Amino acid sequence: MRLMKWFFVIGILASTTLIFLLLVHKVNLDVERRIEINKSAAECFKFFADWNNQREFNYFNQAYQELVYESRGAAAYWRFKEGNKDVQAHAYWTTKVEPQRAEFNIDITYGISVPLKGACRFDAVTGGLTRVTCRVHGELAYYQKAILPEFRSDDNTVDPLEDSLMHLKTRLETGR
Repeated sequence: MRLMKWFFVIGILASTTLIFLLLVHKVNLDVERRIEINKSAAECFKFFADWNNQREFNYFNQAYQELVYESRGAAAYWRFKEGNKDVQAHAYWTTKVEPQRAEFNIDITYGISVPLKGACRFDAVTGGLTRVTCRVHGELAYYQKAILPEFRSDDNTVDPLEDSLMHLKTRLETGR
């Protein structure tokens, strides 16, 4: 009987520690992607920074057919289903320095809130190209990071940031 009490106490302590780590321990998410586009920095910035154009290249707008998207001034809203979960995203500009950079905050809700920050730079490079460098970052609890899509591209996963930049390049260079 005494041995069972000790197993019970050890089990309670272990599960409390695990729950504490999942809720409190922070993990850094820091993803950066870049692409070169055959347009001027001013053209890239102007198209990118207009929320109305997000439906043309943003990963969410391209990946989900049953999507509700609204843009209002300096902010944009997405609502869609992923599996049986309702997902919402709210993004807004925090800084825009035309044609050099745009910074934003985005809050993605998969039943719980996942706050992220991001920034994109638009640098003119030789040959009339523009290097667009985007970074998304945040300090997340383990449970928040677990619900985000992986930021990597291979045959089995998508990279929302890389996919958005590829769609941006295609849209600006080909008009499609």
